[in-house]
Amino acid sequence: MMPVDIESKRAIFWAVMASAAATLFFNTLPVFLGVAAETLQLNGEQLGQLAAAEIGGICLTSTSAVLWIRRVNWRWISIAGLLVMAAGNLLCMGADNFSQLVALRFLIGLLGDGVMLTVTYTLFGDVRDTDRAFAFSIAGQTGLGMLGLMLMPHIAEWGGLNAVLMAIASVPLLLLPICLWMPERGRNRETVTARNSSGRVSTWPVALGLVTLFLWFMGLNALWTFAERIGAETGLAQTKIGLVLSLGMGMGFLGALVSSWMGDRFGRLWQAPVSFVCHALIAALFLQHTYAVVYIGAALLFSFIWNIGLPYMMGLIARADVSGRFTAWLITFITAGQVAGSLLGGKLVGDGTTAPACFFAMGCCAAAMVTYWLIGFWAKTPPRRRLQVMN
Repeated sequence: MMPVDIESKRAIFWAVMASAAATLFFNTLPVFLGVAAETLQLNGEQLGQLAAAEIGGICLTSTSAVLWIRRVNWRWISIAGLLVMAAGNLLCMGADNFSQLVALRFLIGLLGDGVMLTVTYTLFGDVRDTDRAFAFSIAGQTGLGMLGLMLMPHIAEWGGLNAVLMAIASVPLLLLPICLWMPERGRNRETVTARNSSGRVSTWPVALGLVTLFLWFMGLNALWTFAERIGAETGLAQTKIGLVLSLGMGMGFLGALVSSWMGDRFGRLWQAPVSFVCHALIAALFLQHTYAVVYIGAALLFSFIWNIGLPYMMGLIARADVSGRFTAWLITFITAGQVAGSLLGGKLVGDGTTAPACFFAMGCCAAAMVTYWLIGFWAKTPPRRRLQVMN
């Protein structure tokens, strides 16, 4: 097997597709949970637990990545991860009760999705144009998510939850033939350190950046977990909600493309805080869910704004990570926020309306604004030098 250059188009294409497969469950989460709620008669708290299980497994895998990500063969571990994703979803079809389903979703996240995301995000952090690589990744994730949100309600109408699980299982299997495009290793530590030596900053911006991601995604997932339920409260049919959410995911695809086009032409510091403010406003719009047109407009803007700011937030942290080992912790703090958002959002919603999840999301966005501001405040470099490093 010929070695693959980490900067090659096929390596980046593979990583984009693999990360899209690994995030398919999350990107189709509202529809998946809606189908599960109808099929298994689950309440809001149970839906939060189901969402948190797989994302929690991803979080644990990425947390441990600093111990193994630079030591294993990325190609072989990616093949194993794809097989776990496929087999795990097929096994979910035979789950006898809710507890078994939750346990299986956790294992899929731990040994499947988590492995794939850890490897691919580390690859994106290693390439020269980190911001653009993350933007391409998000474009691939939202593109596949849009397709899934559009098709899953129809698949569910045809074959129920088991048909949805079969569809999810087929995606990693389709990627197996192009696994040879995955590099066996990333950059070594010395190369990564040399590449980033000109941008050395205090460790505080890295830590605060990760906390900012956690807070932001805690609010995001509190909304995303119940996006389908919010639509159902408007009286929209599940197929129509799926169409709205898929179009919203398409707007997210457009947002990622806009980010990749902008690159560093207009700086890298303003996109994330603008996204925080806009998401707080969108959460306020979701409170007006009795009006279908308001719900549709908020859903369309949700993913677009999300994917404008996210590549820059991740790129900022990756550039501050001199060792190259902690980029995988992007996934840790994102998924930890998602787990917390699903669990706390589910606890707040319970058997009632989705309004508490919206208020919770607004508070998380405000907290993320504070920690983002602290990134600049705690940086130990002079203000001008700090802007040069971050830009």
